[in-house]
Amino acid sequence: MRADALRNALGESGKQVFLILGAAGTGKTTLLHHMVIDCADRFVNGGSAPLPVLLYLRDHAQMLLGRRDTDLAELAARTRPGAAVGPDQMRALLLSGLCLVLLDGLDEVGDADERSAVAGWLRGQVDRYPRVSWVMTSRTARYGAARLATKVLTIGEFDDEQRAEYIRRWYRRVAEYEPQYSLEAGYATRQAADLLAWIERTPAFDGLNSPVMLNAIASAHLVAGADSRGIAAVHEELIELLIRRRREGRHLVDPSGLSGEQRLRVARRLALFELEDGRSRFDEDEAYEQAGRIMRGREYVRRSLTSLIESGLLAELGDGAYAFVHRPLQEYLAARQLREQRSVRTLIGRIEDPDWRQVILFWAAGSDASPVIQACLDSATTRALELARDCLAVTPQVAPELREAVERFGMGEDDGWRAFGAGALADYVERQYAAAAAELIDRAGQDERPIDAEDFSNFTASFTDDENGVDHGSLLSAAVLGDEAGLTRDAAGYRARGLTALALAVRGESRESARDLCLAAVSALGDASPDDTLLRRAVSVYLDAPPGTDFRAALRRHDREGESVAMDLIVPLLAYSETAGALLVEAVRRDGGLSARANTELRAAGAGSWGGGVEMWRRDRRKLAYRLRTAAGLELHRETLREAADRIADQISAAPASMELGALADALEALHMAMADRPFDYRDRRLRKAVHLAESIREGIRAAPTSLTVEVVEPAVARIGTLADAARRRLLAENPPCPSIAAALPAARVRGSVATAQVRVGNAGGAAPLETAWLAVAADPGRCPPVLERIDLPTPVPGGASATVFVPFRLDEDARDATEIEFDVVLHHRPRYAEDDAQLAKRLAVSIERGYTPVRPNPFSEGALGRPIADPAMFFGREELIGRIRRRLCTAGEPGAGIAIYGQKRTGKSSIALQLMLRLAREDGFAVINGGSLGGLTGSGKDADRQQLAALLWRILTEANKLPDGGPPLLPPDFTRGDLAGSLDPVGDFAELLRAGRAGRPDLPPWVVFFDEFQYVDHWIRTGLVSRAFMQSIKAIIEAQLFHLVLVGQPQLKRVIEADPNAFGVFGIERVTYLEEPGAHALIREPVKGAPGAPARYLPAAVEQIIDLTGGNPYYLQKFCYELVEYMNKENAATLTEADVAEVAGHLVETMNAGDFDNLESAGAAGAPSDADAEPDATAIRPILVSVARASGGGPTTLREIEHCHGGAVPPELLDDLVAREVLRRDTHGYRIAVGLYWSWLDRYFAKERA
Repeated sequence: MRADALRNALGESGKQVFLILGAAGTGKTTLLHHMVIDCADRFVNGGSAPLPVLLYLRDHAQMLLGRRDTDLAELAARTRPGAAVGPDQMRALLLSGLCLVLLDGLDEVGDADERSAVAGWLRGQVDRYPRVSWVMTSRTARYGAARLATKVLTIGEFDDEQRAEYIRRWYRRVAEYEPQYSLEAGYATRQAADLLAWIERTPAFDGLNSPVMLNAIASAHLVAGADSRGIAAVHEELIELLIRRRREGRHLVDPSGLSGEQRLRVARRLALFELEDGRSRFDEDEAYEQAGRIMRGREYVRRSLTSLIESGLLAELGDGAYAFVHRPLQEYLAARQLREQRSVRTLIGRIEDPDWRQVILFWAAGSDASPVIQACLDSATTRALELARDCLAVTPQVAPELREAVERFGMGEDDGWRAFGAGALADYVERQYAAAAAELIDRAGQDERPIDAEDFSNFTASFTDDENGVDHGSLLSAAVLGDEAGLTRDAAGYRARGLTALALAVRGESRESARDLCLAAVSALGDASPDDTLLRRAVSVYLDAPPGTDFRAALRRHDREGESVAMDLIVPLLAYSETAGALLVEAVRRDGGLSARANTELRAAGAGSWGGGVEMWRRDRRKLAYRLRTAAGLELHRETLREAADRIADQISAAPASMELGALADALEALHMAMADRPFDYRDRRLRKAVHLAESIREGIRAAPTSLTVEVVEPAVARIGTLADAARRRLLAENPPCPSIAAALPAARVRGSVATAQVRVGNAGGAAPLETAWLAVAADPGRCPPVLERIDLPTPVPGGASATVFVPFRLDEDARDATEIEFDVVLHHRPRYAEDDAQLAKRLAVSIERGYTPVRPNPFSEGALGRPIADPAMFFGREELIGRIRRRLCTAGEPGAGIAIYGQKRTGKSSIALQLMLRLAREDGFAVINGGSLGGLTGSGKDADRQQLAALLWRILTEANKLPDGGPPLLPPDFTRGDLAGSLDPVGDFAELLRAGRAGRPDLPPWVVFFDEFQYVDHWIRTGLVSRAFMQSIKAIIEAQLFHLVLVGQPQLKRVIEADPNAFGVFGIERVTYLEEPGAHALIREPVKGAPGAPARYLPAAVEQIIDLTGGNPYYLQKFCYELVEYMNKENAATLTEADVAEVAGHLVETMNAGDFDNLESAGAAGAPSDADAEPDATAIRPILVSVARASGGGPTTLREIEHCHGGAVPPELLDDLVAREVLRRDTHGYRIAVGLYWSWLDRYFAKERA
């Protein structure tokens, strides 16, 4: 916020009390100073500005504590003794509203009593001078005086643009006032640019964007330049400023009563505690545990925390938790603590941990870093060697031999650089593919001997020089064995061959992975010559070119494809191997066009040279890894997880797509949501989602590894898996299964000599699932012994659900007349992570049911075959739709009304049409003409238009002629279909015949003509059977207003109607969907309902299960209910439970085939070939639906999970189409297959196969 912005706010808002909030060092006091200067200048020069009155509240708090009646006018005059304005004049100015009162540092007032005095005094002064505007500053709004504010303004830290402007101004001021710089042309601009570049490339400066922090960084830069050794000095300066010098400079006593050194010691201990424990927050108890030894009690620890919060080092998160505000400052404090403790061993154990990288560098800046550098050399991983190089840059205190050793590794400041991730990528693929080597090493270990040169020779004896003759797994195993045997050069060659072979294998899956593997290959070859065959082969594969291809030709091809030859291809290769990169640089140099293009690309990227490009590439990769490194050290805290998810989401646009940062952020978000105070199922579902996403990412890395995914993403997803497992353990421990046992039915049904009871095992809502559960059954062995003594529950039972199982008993001779069975059941289940079963015992008793009356005939016989339903007693759920159509036809003033009824195949359209015809004829008095289905109409040849039209018109005439209306025939005796087809005006002749027939029947009610499968008209036109002029004849028939017209068809019918609004403008359009729940319930229950008072045929849970399995689709409801009735009759079952429904569903799925689901897999008309505008057929749709089935497990699933199971992208518009066609359903949790029977069929026959 600038002074002019505050001035504008004051001018717009009238007389108010403003509170300006900002963290330490954000420039609140400076803003007031600017405001004083601005107002004073305008006031003195006769402007309209108020007279500024600036008071530092810290200077007056003690006085106000004793004299709360002190007047502001006196206080202001006393602040400036000898000033021209005395108390009386000041009071007059205040009363007239000509002053602006600026009060700095509400938060700097010492203790609670002083703050209370200031608040009371300020409240009185605001009331005394109501015409004055007031501006107060504070770091927090929690003090009493802050509540007087009528408007709150916030000063934040600088954004990137503001930071750059501050730095430029800072150096302009240096050049203006420092004689040694003022005469140097361009000094300020050049230094500011260098400083900004230093800040940008230094992760340890991330987030340090307040003016006070930038001033410290700039001061260090002014003295020492962009020197890595200056980074620690900057942080030392900032810590001193925040903890000690800022208060001391203002003569403030810290309210904690602690010295600056004591506060610093507390901060150092807490910083190290958090990092050592892998934490991002701590509570007061933990703070006391860490700092209690240097404090005099808990109260002093609490005060020290408050002081550190006010200094800007700590933030209070709520729920008694605290965290460091700036990670770099925390890392510096931890390093200082380690230096005090002389804890070198701690640092050595962390050299591979990216979270500790900056801590180690801060420690090294003031220490002899030799032990840490030696450990890095011993490790020899890419990350460790990078750390060794960076330690050399920050401290001169290193043994000379160690500095030389680092330089021999190619990690010196000016020498070659072993590129980011090369070693880690090689290590990763060797773990994945070098199984043969692992087996040999294990065998040698059992023999207590090392791998030697003979083992290596024996393993590679069968290898040939043919690059295609040995698989990458064997080559990588040879590399591992060579290392074990001490044959370093041989191992490097095989490693390069193996990595290059693997690059060829994954190139089709991921070009990025193939390139990174080639980069790791050239890195493995080290100082190979430019003519090295393995090196040149790796470079060829890197360029996606056959071995021996001219590099210039390959580079020109990439240039034509739009790649940046310089930044995308050559710079990364140079970063990994100067020798390999030089091959491409030379190829570019010898091609004028490529050379010019490369120079342009380097300049555009801000590199300017190949060396600059390499440095930029390395910096960008490091910064990306640095900013994402926290994901590998996460904790199960909501705030930490949210922060990590947000941080990763911010880097998505800058990171390669292969890193799958979007999926990683989603996994972290799922973990974050799993920590919410929500029911078990909610949290468990999100934990499972986090694990699924993490495993999906890991599978992607295994399939196509890259340097970044191996270095950064793989450790993060491994951590997510660990956290999710820990969270799930805790969740299960807090919400153990809570089972119950009861008889599902009061009576056992009898079939032959077996009586079958049903036992329901329930689980309380919010409990963990019952898993690996089974029932032990015991009864009177002499009368009704159980057929099975152990009965397994088929699936886990989630909380709030139940499972029902059959428990059969043999009815021995002396029990044939028994009326009751008593039996004991013991539920065994093993809670997740438990070693022993838990048990629950129950004694149950059920009566024996006899005298079942079969349901015959089966009322679902017709519907199960897919035939239209003619029996009104079997027609449910469509009353509202039929009522709308009848009202439209009955209220039409004259013939000519039109209705189009469309819907997917097997949604009951023909049954609706049949019931509608019956009701229109019987109840509404219409003369109904059934034109039948257009599917049977065929024609060919040049007269196809005329033939099809004549066939359609002839159907209407012949059906109308059959109506029993008592009048003369409509058709003349010798009039034939051929006559109609040969007419010059068939529509006119048709209309004349109908009009003549109606003229002879004055009492004839209006005709209503029905046509089914009308979408065939669309098919005829699209396949060229008839021309588009055919629709003109249809239009003429409609416009003749001879009858009402009802057209029925599949979704293409809607397209026909909408494509010709002139012809069909009078039509109402009705879509037929699956049955709503009331209609579905009625269809299930009503046809099999017993006599009044008889028990229901289905338990409520069974009805819901039927609806889930059929999705409410009337065809599948009829088919399934037919099988259920047959099952009732076979099993003598008067009432069915969900166990019965599951039994029938399993049998039905076994007998169904693709033809039973063609309505779900293809939306085209039956028999109509697909065309460019038709929906995809089964060959395109079924693989997608199989992926949905696999991903969902019967429940909802996300697009990302579907794509993972599919092995590639799935167009969202395809899923949208499947939702529109009711094949899928979508809710807030994702997609699922609408018809459960279809999901079961896919899962049984296809999903496991694809898995």
